[in-house]
Amino acid sequence: MVVRRSRHRLLALLCGVLAALTLTTPAVAAPGRAALTRPEAAAGWLARQLVDGERFEAVFDGVAYPDQGLTLDAVFAFAAAGVADDHGAGALAWVTRPDIRDGYLGDGVSEAYAGATAKLALAVQVRGGDPADVGGVDLIARLRSLQTPAGRFSDRSAYGDYSNAFSQSFALLALDRTAAGAPPAAAAWLAGTRCPDGGYPLLPAQPVCTSDVDATALVTQALRAADRPADAAAGLRWLVSVQRADGGF
Repeated sequence: MVVRRSRHRLLALLCGVLAALTLTTPAVAAPGRAALTRPEAAAGWLARQLVDGERFEAVFDGVAYPDQGLTLDAVFAFAAAGVADDHGAGALAWVTRPDIRDGYLGDGVSEAYAGATAKLALAVQVRGGDPADVGGVDLIARLRSLQTPAGRFSDRSAYGDYSNAFSQSFALLALDRTAAGAPPAAAAWLAGTRCPDGGYPLLPAQPVCTSDVDATALVTQALRAADRPADAAAGLRWLVSVQRADGGF
């Protein structure tokens, strides 16, 4: 059984990483060894949270389940910090294991999840791999097959469509790295979800458009990659407007 990533759990993890980056003081160095840098210390903390050194788990009703999405967040974090490359490689190897991969992405026929497909494709690219051949699965072709005529990337599932701003943003970021580039219609659809205040919602087409900090931060990156700087700038202005005096959001 696979439990989809909880945003609150993700925020808790990322807050922990941020705390390590900003608050951890370098450890006392052993003789002949340089002190750890803050990124190294943060990566070390994050790596120690991995179960069996390869994955994160979600706990539901006292039972632990593999959490592929949260594990990919660690892959991105290690890559962004430029440290713990072996842990990033191990985490991605776990997610791309066929049984783990297919439980996350769906079978690609009756069940195919846009956000998961896009996120894994981007993680493979970030690690220097080929997203068109992940254990024989072409993630790029599968992702493009999930784009609707309106430009939105949507789930194909008997359980409903759970795609959101994260799904669309990861899709644009992944496809922007391909030779064909990100589809303009997909970028236009995402830009069109903007709220009147300039931010972006997590879920589109709600009765009241409510800007979300996490969604807006990711959407602005995707829109910049897709050559929509004005739409990205609106999101950045909104983010600045809601930043607290202590720097937090």
